[in-house]
Amino acid sequence: ELIQTHQEVKLEPNFSCADFLKSYFVKSTRKAIEKVDELKRFFNVARLVQIEHVKVYQPAFKISNHKNISHEAIATWIQAGRIKAQEIETELFDKNRLKNILPTLKNLMNLNDINESIIKLKELLSSCGVAFIMLPHFQKTKVNGATFWLNNKSKAVVIMTIRGGYSDIFWFSLFHEIAHILLHNKRELFLEDSYDNPALEKQENEANEFAKDFLIPKKDFQNFINKKYFTEDKILQFSYQLNIKPSIVIGRLMHEKLFPFNHYQLSKLRDRYKWQ
Repeated sequence: ELIQTHQEVKLEPNFSCADFLKSYFVKSTRKAIEKVDELKRFFNVARLVQIEHVKVYQPAFKISNHKNISHEAIATWIQAGRIKAQEIETELFDKNRLKNILPTLKNLMNLNDINESIIKLKELLSSCGVAFIMLPHFQKTKVNGATFWLNNKSKAVVIMTIRGGYSDIFWFSLFHEIAHILLHNKRELFLEDSYDNPALEKQENEANEFAKDFLIPKKDFQNFINKKYFTEDKILQFSYQLNIKPSIVIGRLMHEKLFPFNHYQLSKLRDRYKWQ
């Protein structure tokens, strides 16, 4: 038991975002053994070393294509989202309603205040049986979003962060997560773009394609890039026609390597959100 306790005390620092946990979920303490006890209570496990073998946390330990990450920090982020999701009341999941409100969700990007957008996102998604949670980005996690199911698969959950702050990444990630809900089976958890496993990578690519084509329809984007003339005026005009933020167009052009990420004149159109 002493050896076990020593192992767990050594493991404890891997669970990042102690300040966030103290604010919401665990008692503040400086004693290492008490920190371990608080984390075990938070994760609902008898031993911290068990976490990677618990089904709901396993995806955090399977991530393989990011360097300098903490699997334990990702598991912490997931569990914080799970606890918050259980507190949110939603309707039963309704796939058709979710499909029908997609254009309304998309239009929320045009509100002047992202906080207002998030309030309305929560309300609308809740009416479809989707609990929407915003969490801060935890150090050493490198994830923008996650999707999973609760209550015998009757409640979908989307957790989002604003890692990096770029508005185009936020909206792309949101519709990437919604794509998992609409397109894929209700397996335990999807973590965005995080696996080398071919089957999971296929689903990630499908979610990416859904988000890309939903934000900028394929035909419209092809017509736009065929002109090969990406001035600020042209980008603003194109985004206005599609009723999307200019940052969505900028982010897509950068992603397609049609102009560089450090293009000063145009990258200024790529606005950022700040965590409050």
